[in-house]
Parts: sequence; C-alpha cells; structure tokens
Amino acid sequence: MRRVLRNIVLAALAVIATACVSENLPSKEESSKVYEGDMAPKFTTTLLDGTEVSLDDYRGAPLLLIMFDCGCPDCKMLLDELHAAIARGESVPAILAIGRDSDAALIEQYRENNGYTIPMAPDPDRAVYGLYASTYVPRAYLVDAKGRIAMMTIEYDDWYMSELLNRARAMM
Repeated sequence: MRRVLRNIVLAALAVIATACVSENLPSKEESSKVYEGDMAPKFTTTLLDGTEVSLDDYRGAPLLLIMFDCGCPDCKMLLDELHAAIARGESVPAILAIGRDSDAALIEQYRENNGYTIPMAPDPDRAVYGLYASTYVPRAYLVDAKGRIAMMTIEYDDWYMSELLNRARAMM
C-alpha cells in the first residue's frame, strides 16, 4: 500500500510540475522569431541523402518549409496530410522538412515508418529551427519566390495544409 501511495504522489507531482512548466511557455507569437512579410532567415542544411541545400537554392519558386519533431502527434498529422495531397497527385510547391532535435538516423526511421517521400533534414541542435522560433511545432512557412514568408502556421489545425497549398499554387 505504501508503494502505491508513493507512486500516486509522484504521479501527482509530475502533473503539477508539467503544468507549471507549460504555464511558463511563451505565447505562440512570442516564440516566433519571424513573421509573415519578413524575409525568411537563410540557412544551409544537409538532406538525408547527403545533399547540401540552402534556402537560396529554392529562390524563384515557392517553398513549403516545415519544422517538425518525430515525437509530435500534431507534426505527424500535418505531414500525413501533406503526404496524402502528394499521393493524390495534387500540385505542391517544393518542400523541405526540418526535423528539430533529431539526428539523421531518427528522421530516416521516422520517414520510412510513415512512408514519407518529402525531402527531410535533421536539425539536432536547432540551428535552423532556432532562426525561426524558440518553441512549438509543427511550424509551416510558405516562402515566396523572393524569399519572403507569405504565410506561417504554428502547431496544427486541419485547415492549415489546404490553405498553405492553395496559396502556394497561386504563386506557382
């Protein structure tokens, strides 16, 4: 009985501690380092296949830049929705997904497990993610042909992907 009581107390403390931490998180707006209308911060990263790409490589056409985490259920929903649009043959812009806090092996396994085909790059130290935000995933940025952020989303809502793709198609 003593062990059960101790486990209940520890579980309650964990819930309380988590609640306190979440109360100290910045708002979505405060956690953003860039906003719609801003130039997208430049970066260079390495895709899972070893190809090095930079934001400048995507100039001239819209880019859908996605920041995700392999353990995030909302990220998976966003990526699943994007993957489904591609599978249906819908017109999509260039896509680059950056795996926050993830190494190449983890992202490769995540990609394989979910059947994703979109280009992905690891960002284990948040070097790219940190240019755009401090907290919250998924984040999606529609970057126009000139490198300006035309639309951004924070976390997930089921209308995001269709709106992002509609806006991207209007730019294509």
